[in-house]
Amino acid sequence: MSIKTQVLGLGNAVLCDDSAGIQVLDRLKQHALGPEVTLTMGGTGGLALVDMILDCDRLVIVDAIMTGAEPGAVHKLGVKDLESAMPFHMVSSHGPGLLEIFRLREALLDLPLPREIIILAIEAADTATLSETCTPEVEKAVARVADQILNML
Repeated sequence: MSIKTQVLGLGNAVLCDDSAGIQVLDRLKQHALGPEVTLTMGGTGGLALVDMILDCDRLVIVDAIMTGAEPGAVHKLGVKDLESAMPFHMVSSHGPGLLEIFRLREALLDLPLPREIIILAIEAADTATLSETCTPEVEKAVARVADQILNML
């Protein structure tokens, strides 16, 4: 039985490291992933994310993050991490946070969440410079995260 997986890339394509989630999707598009995998560009999402999350078994969200860790570090998070007091800031202007998006889907639309939700957050160095490329550390992390997702599928 195949696992229906959605990979949702978040970020702003023209703000240097904030584009990390989108760049991971671009790398994944270069592979034949099969019909059980859907790649979704969420951009800066906001409330639109409520409708972008598909009926799937596994949801993998890729975004940039700033926690003060070394640029290019990859944080693997789950929904429980969003509920905790963990002091992190998802980079960019996504509007409502992921936790609020999940709660809106369940409460207002009566839509179940995927059984497995994985958030791969790449530590950003620069989210202010207008650029369609990431810093070298984040670019390396983008490649690692794309490989990690390919191994997961």
